[in-house]
Amino acid sequence: MAGAELPRAVLEQLRAVDRYGDWDKANSHRRSRALLMREYLRRALGAGARR
Repeated sequence: MAGAELPRAVLEQLRAVDRYGDWDKANSHRRSRALLMREYLRRALGAGARR
């Protein structure tokens, strides 16, 4: 994708997410989601740095 298309595509995906649901359940998983995202970014950036 071109430069401006990628952020636009990501924004459209975020807007498409259903925001209704069990907030107590979602809130209880926030720590694990943060850890998963940190690990994902570490691996993604680590792999990019080796190229």
